[in-house]
Amino acid sequence: MSKQISQQASKVSKLLGDPGTISSYKQALTVTIAILKETALLIWLVLCLGLVAIDWFWTNSIAVGRNARTWIEGFETTDKNELPNQLGQSMLLASQSSLNFLVTQAREQIGLPAKSTETLPMAKPAAIAPANPPKPMSPPSVAAPAAAPVAAPAAASSSDASPDATQE
Repeated sequence: MSKQISQQASKVSKLLGDPGTISSYKQALTVTIAILKETALLIWLVLCLGLVAIDWFWTNSIAVGRNARTWIEGFETTDKNELPNQLGQSMLLASQSSLNFLVTQAREQIGLPAKSTETLPMAKPAAIAPANPPKPMSPPSVAAPAAAPVAAPAAASSSDASPDATQE
């Protein structure tokens, strides 16, 4: 039996000592290490994603809770007679927004440029006041003499002016 054991041991040592076997095991070890590194990086990224998701959920949960509390407190302080008015205004605003969105989408579908973003077609003011309105002229005082004579307008007719004044 010792002869069989020694023969088997020599076969195993030849297989392990073969350059092909050694390079195969080195390659397998290199690939295994690369797989472990990439797996560790993936686990780290998933952990980071989990932390970000928990933070996002925590922040939004607090915001939703505060908004709900404000909304409920608003119902408690709102006059019950104003509630239908507020509901009507909310519905009007929502329907205006929806209608504007639909019109904008329809215009885009047929290739027309988008209109301005007015929520309601409101009546335009009749006239827009200028930035610097002219100052009203005050009538001259009767008791005070004029400091300088006022020149006649350039478009005055010739019958109003004296013949001596036009020849100068």
